[in-house]
Amino acid sequence: MSQDFDWYISPADRFAAETQFAKYSGDEDEVALNQLEPLFQLSRLSVEEFSQIWQLIDIRMAQKINKEQFVYFAHVLNTRRKGKPLPIGIPLDMKEAFLKEPKESSRPYVRNTTDNIRDLGVNRNKSAKELEEELEQVEADIRSARGESSLAAERLEELKQAKDESVHLADYKRRQLAGLREEVSQLRSSLQAPGSASSGGGGQRMEELLSKLAAEKQLLENRRAEVQRSLNTL
Repeated sequence: MSQDFDWYISPADRFAAETQFAKYSGDEDEVALNQLEPLFQLSRLSVEEFSQIWQLIDIRMAQKINKEQFVYFAHVLNTRRKGKPLPIGIPLDMKEAFLKEPKESSRPYVRNTTDNIRDLGVNRNKSAKELEEELEQVEADIRSARGESSLAAERLEELKQAKDESVHLADYKRRQLAGLREEVSQLRSSLQAPGSASSGGGGQRMEELLSKLAAEKQLLENRRAEVQRSLNTL
């Protein structure tokens, strides 16, 4: 570690870091360590060094850092990637700035309404153009939701048809299996009757019926499993 660390950040580097912050934070005011996994992979630093840099900047131990902290986090990270040693600590004025409570977010005010409906008209801090852009985004979200709803309705209709088909198939197979069982029962009775042959054509027919009965049962089970898989995709 070094005491002569260069804390100067050029405007270009600051812009690049702020752009990264917006990417990893998802437009939130802070970013957590676990959100920086892609950055860790790109840095090619060890877990220990990456964690040291995080602990150096996250002096409030909040497990999150704001945009200004992230700018310096990225600066230390890039400096270390160039082979220079990590700083021992951070300057006092920087530490004081990091310890200050974060400023109130400049996010648009949204009045609480029923069903979490967003009330765009109450936002007096937005320009007309910004409100139009936000309204366009809301309309796009509505169109997307309608499309998803339509697809879901189509999927439900397909599943309903599959269910009806399975019900009819099951009813048909039950009748067919009942007939096979009756035939097997009659054949067994005839084979067990006094004077009947215990082998030959009767035994072969019995094997054929039992085999067919097992195949029909398996077909019905396969169809049931297919319908269940379709239901699980919802």
